[in-house]
Amino acid sequence: MDDDAEKRFLIAHHLTKTFEAGELTLIQCDSGATAIKHLEKHAVHALVTDNSMSPVNGLELITWVRQRDETLPVVMVTGNPDIERVAVKAGASVVLSSQQYRDVGPILKTLLPAAE
Repeated sequence: MDDDAEKRFLIAHHLTKTFEAGELTLIQCDSGATAIKHLEKHAVHALVTDNSMSPVNGLELITWVRQRDETLPVVMVTGNPDIERVAVKAGASVVLSSQQYRDVGPILKTLLPAAE
């Protein structure tokens, strides 16, 4: 989830480089509100989100997710270093700085259970 299309593209690119064909289905949302609408209807195996979105920001999205699923892997990618502690408290599994977005694939792979 990111309201910035370029960031969504870059993160999706790095995720598809990490996972093999058929191992990953990406659903991209341009806001936390859109993500909630999707999550109300569809199960997902993980969530990658930015914080700076409107009308529902990443922290609010994580809080919403955690009220429904305590185990879903959630990765927050943010340019705000002050958000890390708050995001972890809200329930983020991992918080990456914007400069670390290239690492989202390998980190997410470690958070997901191995395919059987």
